[in-house]
Amino acid sequence: MMKALKWNLWDQLLVFQIIVVIQIEYPVGQALPDRCQYLITENVVLQNICHTSINLETFVKTRSLISDVGEPVSLFIDNSFTTILVTIKESVLHTCGQLVLMQKDEFNCTQVEEKEEDETIVKLKNSQIYCFPYHIYVADLVMDACDIQNEEFHKNLVKETTKGALQYTFPDKSTAENLQSTDILIVVTLSVYLYNQ
Repeated sequence: MMKALKWNLWDQLLVFQIIVVIQIEYPVGQALPDRCQYLITENVVLQNICHTSINLETFVKTRSLISDVGEPVSLFIDNSFTTILVTIKESVLHTCGQLVLMQKDEFNCTQVEEKEEDETIVKLKNSQIYCFPYHIYVADLVMDACDIQNEEFHKNLVKETTKGALQYTFPDKSTAENLQSTDILIVVTLSVYLYNQ
């Protein structure tokens, strides 16, 4: 049986602060949020460590209004193991072995096949990135769903990250523009609340 969440005054204030931050810092369809600028200015190189699809557990625990069960999701981690990027929804980014963000919707994608590296500039039409200055719980859920070699090693790496980013690729512009901050609020709230449990 699931126990009900009890919201005290501090929980309510936290949610209110998150709503204000989201409305100020994460307007949909505009420039890359300030919190994400370090990905460009520090030339963060992200390695693909996991590609899977959103399972029922991830969907239910994040209560996502944007993504659905069965949609593709990949995890990318930087070389210092501090930043985790979660790419969600169908896009060419899932095929990249390595990513470098160049602009909000432009990536340098390196595909590695048998000692050959193929670099491509990928421009996404309807992409949105949200960055958080803390570990994001959804990365743990996705990592749990991955079937890879050295699984425990990778799970420990993901749990140690201190910055998180979510990247969504929308099928059309209207979907991206109509996106309300509700889903990001849920992800942020659950990330903070469940991670501290």
